[in-house]
Amino acid sequence: MIFILVAEFLALFFLSRALTKSLYELLVLTTRSRPVAIAISTLLFFPGTVVHDLAHLFTAEILGVRTGKLSLAPESIQGEEIQVGSVAISETGPLRRALIGLAPTFAGLIAITGLSYLIYHPEILPTQITNFTLSSLPFPLYPFVLFYLLFAVGNNMFPSKPDMKGVPAVGITILVIVILIYFAGFRFVLTGQALVVFNQITGSLTQNLGIVLAINGVLLLTIQILIAVAVKITHRQII
Repeated sequence: MIFILVAEFLALFFLSRALTKSLYELLVLTTRSRPVAIAISTLLFFPGTVVHDLAHLFTAEILGVRTGKLSLAPESIQGEEIQVGSVAISETGPLRRALIGLAPTFAGLIAITGLSYLIYHPEILPTQITNFTLSSLPFPLYPFVLFYLLFAVGNNMFPSKPDMKGVPAVGITILVIVILIYFAGFRFVLTGQALVVFNQITGSLTQNLGIVLAINGVLLLTIQILIAVAVKITHRQII
């Protein structure tokens, strides 16, 4: 199960990058304006941006690292990658820096788990929420809101290049320790209730990431079709 979870996580990482790039290209193609495309992209991913940057902020505060300005607006464009949002964090050791950098991933997984649970168990919320709809729509908006939040959070939970500062050093250190422990003859094996809980957690995460993968896959295919149609109709290319 753990191998499936890792494979899904890696697949989501690459699919997320492809989806973000394709969405931006479609917006540039249809609006003919990079600033407008950036603004729309920022709005579409805004809930995920909030979760991402607040995860950095709260983790830094918990670990006792001083923080500064929090920005949720677009910062810069590097190639076709839009840098949205930032949190000023003081210099600290590699371990705390790595934990702060990876915080959005853990926060994203928690948020995805919660949102997925609400999809399967809408009865825990008041019926006014699950049955909410606009007068012009014949169907509830509740599931669409949840799928949108899964899309926004799931595509913003990966650390950026600056977030990865300190992660390689900590990762190599942990790997060396694990190898030394292994060759020293120590083995760590989960049994009993601990194994049951571990399997439940990994199974739940696998299912939840599968939902986000499905959403991204459908959206990417749809966007690619729309790009092809727009190019054929307007005879325009990405500027």
